[in-house]
Amino acid sequence: MLRTIFAGLKDTFSFEQSLIERVACKDEFDQEILRLLYEAGSSGLLPKELRLKLEQFRITPHQISRRTLKMNKQSERSLESISRRNVADIGHLQASL
Repeated sequence: MLRTIFAGLKDTFSFEQSLIERVACKDEFDQEILRLLYEAGSSGLLPKELRLKLEQFRITPHQISRRTLKMNKQSERSLESISRRNVADIGHLQASL
């Protein structure tokens, strides 16, 4: 259900880079991927383009794709957790009225 709601509202979400870093990034490599994607804007970058910009890490486009998917999943889990807490808070408020 939350996935459907988020899909409908995805154009209205605008998250700061620092929030996403705290939630999704586990190391400096993830932070570097995020920084490059944030700089690219809505047009984004392909993994092979990112690999060229991340030569110092000696990583393949496949590894970049896997890292990006992991960050997306971690962000989604965090958003769902926040949403559940907010729904529970609303339920407590309604019960007290």
